[in-house]
Amino acid sequence: MKEKRRLGRGLEALISEDFSGPELVSVPVEMIDPNPRQPRARPEDEIESLTASIGKLGVLQPVLVREVGGRYELIAGQRRWMAARAAGLARIPAMILEADDATSLELALVENLQRKNLNPLEEARAILHLSEDFGMTHEEIANAIGADRATITNKLRLLALSEPVLRLLEEGSITEGHARVLLRVDDPEEQARFAAFIVEKGLTVRETEKLLAGEVKAPRKKKEPSPEERIYESAFASLGARSARVRLGKRKIILTLEFKTRGELDGFLGRLKERAQ
Repeated sequence: MKEKRRLGRGLEALISEDFSGPELVSVPVEMIDPNPRQPRARPEDEIESLTASIGKLGVLQPVLVREVGGRYELIAGQRRWMAARAAGLARIPAMILEADDATSLELALVENLQRKNLNPLEEARAILHLSEDFGMTHEEIANAIGADRATITNKLRLLALSEPVLRLLEEGSITEGHARVLLRVDDPEEQARFAAFIVEKGLTVRETEKLLAGEVKAPRKKKEPSPEERIYESAFASLGARSARVRLGKRKIILTLEFKTRGELDGFLGRLKERAQ
């Protein structure tokens, strides 16, 4: 049985040992297809500055490609390729490697992790991929990307967060530091509530730690409106209020209406008078 490859010393070691003399050539940009196994969720983000740089200086580091059906498929360097296209370059330097689908994915994951091109959630998913699909240990992944083993383990723990918190992390509303603190909260609903409060108040990681330690007043759980309150809220919304909040108390009734402009308010009052007649 063929022994499985290990990426213990990084991408450069993998290429130099597992491939005999990768060929460096100049490839037509339009002959390259994107990598369908691209680890980045949105590789097109933030390529404006890279496009400007490539337009001025050219592509300084070759992309990695493999030959597929008479064309070339990217293994790594998708942002460089996209920026080269946007800059109007006709050709791009490329290293041609012989790689199957599995090796292509492995290289793409390691290259992105080494370059820190991924957001924290993409990194965690890439690490999980290398661990589960390629049998790499946390130590081997750490060596491949120049990190310590604890960093790898901590990144994987992020995947245990609730879905609302994962969305906030992926879109950048909270940082990896916030997310690690929120892992201390076991209940998924509580996690989501704390995360929403962090975003609303703009709390730092240190302030978030104080919040969970009870040193800062925690957000109160929102009380859901009763069926009767919802009926009133829907009625006010149908008259043109952007949002309506009705609370029917024993001693008083609280009504909160929101309008964006004075015109919206005047229109609402006009419709209210018509209904009253």
